[in-house]
Amino acid sequence: MPRLTTKDYLRTHDRPRRLWLHDGRLFAELTPTEQWQLHDFFRPDKDWSDLELLQHRDRVTAERPSLPHQAGRAVAKFWTTSAKLGMRRERAAKAPAGAAERVRQEDRRLSIKAVARPEVDARKLARTFIYVAQARANRQREEQAEHDSQDLVRP
Repeated sequence: MPRLTTKDYLRTHDRPRRLWLHDGRLFAELTPTEQWQLHDFFRPDKDWSDLELLQHRDRVTAERPSLPHQAGRAVAKFWTTSAKLGMRRERAAKAPAGAAERVRQEDRRLSIKAVARPEVDARKLARTFIYVAQARANRQREEQAEHDSQDLVRP
């Protein structure tokens, strides 16, 4: 991607921002590293003023000189992927509806993709720690109960 002018940078920030707010699943088409590069440089998760965005761009470019190039490649892949998905959805919507084709279980393909969040959601992280602690306490309680019942059975 050629050097971004100020206007291009701001315009490039706006489109991923709208997609991030509307439906962030499109970001999952990028690798996690590409997602972080895009987020680190263009900050689509932030509702900053133009001045704040430009200051961020200057600061992050000074700290990580290769980031503009990496983010440029990521955003180019993002545009290509979003265009392909849009065309695929449009074709599927125009396709004539017919009888569903049966697919055997072993012929199905499952893919899992992740959307990288640029910042940690502290509430979700706390809930996860609480859940893990409760599960561990329950498991220890069950093991202790099993151990105690075995001691009662032994002569």
